[in-house]
Amino acid sequence: MARWRRRLIPTSNASPKSSPVDSSTQASIASALKNAHSSSTASNFSRIRKEFVRFCRSKHYAKRDIFPAHEDILCAYALSFAANIAGSTVRVKMSALKKWHAYNKRPWLGGAKLQSILDYVEKATPASSRLPPRAPVTTSMLQHLFHDLDLTQPLDAAVFAIALMSFFSQLRLGEITSSHRSLTHPKASNIPCFEHVTPPTDRSPPTLFLPQTKTSGHKGDSVILPRQELPFDAWSAFRNHCRVNEGKASIPIASFLDAKRKRVILTTKMFLQRCNAVWASHGFHRFTGHSFRIGGTTFFLLSRVDPQVVKAMGRWRSDAFLRYWRSLDALASIHTEYLRFP
Repeated sequence: MARWRRRLIPTSNASPKSSPVDSSTQASIASALKNAHSSSTASNFSRIRKEFVRFCRSKHYAKRDIFPAHEDILCAYALSFAANIAGSTVRVKMSALKKWHAYNKRPWLGGAKLQSILDYVEKATPASSRLPPRAPVTTSMLQHLFHDLDLTQPLDAAVFAIALMSFFSQLRLGEITSSHRSLTHPKASNIPCFEHVTPPTDRSPPTLFLPQTKTSGHKGDSVILPRQELPFDAWSAFRNHCRVNEGKASIPIASFLDAKRKRVILTTKMFLQRCNAVWASHGFHRFTGHSFRIGGTTFFLLSRVDPQVVKAMGRWRSDAFLRYWRSLDALASIHTEYLRFP
C-alpha cells in the first residue's frame, strides 16, 4: 500500500510550470502551507488523503488520473458518501484534498461539475446526520453553578471562574482548558496562565490573552472580560480562584490544588463533568464546551448589544456568527419591532 501511494508523487516530466518567484519565497510559501493548520486539523487532512487513496485503489483508477485528481474521480468519491453522511462533512473532505494538491504544487481540477455533485450530496444528507443545534448555557444555569458550588473549595472556585470567563468572553473551551492532565505536557503552554490576565483600569476592562486560538494559531489573541454585577463578574470570580488556589504567574488558570495541596490541571473533561453534575440535579441534559460560547453570544444579543460588537468581541466569522444565534424569536423582536421612523 505504501509503495502504491509513493507512485502518486509526480515525476519531473509531470511537474507544473516553474514558479515565477525566487527560491527563498518558494520556501516561505511551503513553510506557510505546512503550518497553516493546527496539528489536529493536519492530522484530519492526512486521514482524508489516505481515505481518498484507498477509494481510488478500490476502483482501479489509473494512477495518472489520481494526482492531480481528475474531476470525475473527485465526483465519484463525493457520490460514494451520498445518503450516508452529512453533505457538510463531504465538503470538508474536498477542502482537505484541495489543500493536499496545493501543498504538493499540483493543479486542482474540481470545477462546476464537482460543485453540483456536492450540492446533490448536501440535499441527500440523511436525517440521522442532521444533529440538532447545541443548546446554549443560560444565565439561570450560571445561577445554579453559583448556588451549588462551594467557592471556598479549590476545584469549585476554578470551575466557576472558568465558566464565567468562557461565557462572557465567548471562549472556545479548548482555548482556556487542556485535554491533558500533566502540567509538563507540551500542550500545557497553549492555555493561558494567571499572568495572562490584565487587571482593569479606570478606562479599560480586564483582558485575557489566549496563547493559542483556533483562528490565530500560536500568535494568540486577546479578549476582554466584560464586568458584570456580582456574583457573575468574571474578574471577581477569577480573583477568588487566584486566592483560593494560590495562583501564580506561570501557572495555568485551568488548575487547582487537590486535597494534598498538589497542583492539578483542570481538564476540559473534568470541568464539564463538574458543571453537568450540578445541572443534572436541576433537570438539565448534558452540555458541551461550545455551549458556553454560544450562550455568551446569545446573552449579549438578547441584552441589546449591537450584533457587530458581539461579533468582534467573540472573534466570530460572519457565517458562523449567524449560524450560532439562539432565541431567534426574541432577537427578532428586540431588533426589528417598534423602530423609530425618520
